[in-house]
Amino acid sequence: MTVTMERAGLWQTRPGWGIAVDLTPGEIVNTRKVRSLKKLILAGLALVVILCLGATAVTLLDKVDAQDSYDAAVSTTADLQAQAAKYNDITAMQATTTQVEAQVATLMSNDIDIVNLLARIRTALPQGLSISNETVALAVQDGTEAPADPAADPAVPPAAPGTTRIGSVTLTGSGGAIKDLAAFVTNLIKLKGVVDVVPTSATKIETGIDYTLSLNITDALYTHRFDPEAAQ
Repeated sequence: MTVTMERAGLWQTRPGWGIAVDLTPGEIVNTRKVRSLKKLILAGLALVVILCLGATAVTLLDKVDAQDSYDAAVSTTADLQAQAAKYNDITAMQATTTQVEAQVATLMSNDIDIVNLLARIRTALPQGLSISNETVALAVQDGTEAPADPAADPAVPPAAPGTTRIGSVTLTGSGGAIKDLAAFVTNLIKLKGVVDVVPTSATKIETGIDYTLSLNITDALYTHRFDPEAAQ
């Protein structure tokens, strides 16, 4: 059998028993507070060290990744350079070809299809007239006289294409009558690049006439076959 006795109240049982006083010395209390503070400081320092170590680890990992990327780029560059070295000869040949094409374009900028010109002249012959001799004389372009530069001298207008005389042609032959020569002159004037068609002589002979005729040719006869634009 258990009997439980309950104390009604301290102040009701014994006077003064409800008073509690902490008699712990202040040095001990302060020591406890210092110990608690030290623990907090140590915990904070440990946390800072952990964070620093984490940041250092992340930095090292980033550095390793960057180094790997750099090494991969260097390796790729070396491979590309090795592959490019295989085509050095082709590149050199292309550069030489381009240089030669530029030189040819410069040297052949005044190219004229003389054979085609003479063929068109013979096509212009009227019936009853013939050509016994054809002489072509091209103007010498040695570069001693530079063409007028409109930018340097605005008073000098640029020459229109097809108006610069680049040579002359002299024709000799025979025919039946003067009217045939006149018709020949009319036909020649209509040809592209032909100007200043002048009969210089017409001699009466037993079978008709002997004639000499001269004409000038212009830069409209340049073929431009070797121009860089034409090569493309």
